[in-house]
Amino acid sequence: MADVQTSFPPLVVGTDVPTLKRAYRPVIVFSTVMPIVIPGIAVAVAAFLASASGFAAGMVAGLGIVVSGITWSVMASSLAYAAGARAVMGTVLTLDHRGMEWRLVQGVLILPWNVVDTVSVRSRAGKRILTYRLVAGVGPASPGVGGDLPEADFHRVAKRGAQLGSVGIDVPVDTILAATAAFTGGRLTPR
Repeated sequence: MADVQTSFPPLVVGTDVPTLKRAYRPVIVFSTVMPIVIPGIAVAVAAFLASASGFAAGMVAGLGIVVSGITWSVMASSLAYAAGARAVMGTVLTLDHRGMEWRLVQGVLILPWNVVDTVSVRSRAGKRILTYRLVAGVGPASPGVGGDLPEADFHRVAKRGAQLGSVGIDVPVDTILAATAAFTGGRLTPR
């Protein structure tokens, strides 16, 4: 059997910026329009209730709607930040004979193949999501594990698995799965 180390070149998964922008566009537009529309609704509701029930009722009703408008504004700005940060990342995942190197918004995570227990594929909203589940008890100080990911984020990855969605990447999910199986000698195949 050929040596895995020399048989396959590393697989580099990058960001497909145009696809990513297309995926985020409707949500960003909706989240940007709502903070503009909600205050108008608040004024109309407040005026209607103030004329029908008095000034205090109009103020209370309008205030609740304005608070929801502020919430929408915060959500729109955080969503735009997440989309921008994801778009400028470049390489998001590198697979080779040693393991995986994840480049996340929070930092870099290096996982050797021996700490990956299973890989699964699921679909959500018509898009495929890969999940690499880690062996129980793996921590940031485990042998071979590296990177600068904060400990709280590492524990979240250890609990939920390292996930990669098919939106905004420049390599098909099937190619990533084939590379995973090849680099692990067939040990990690999707279930």
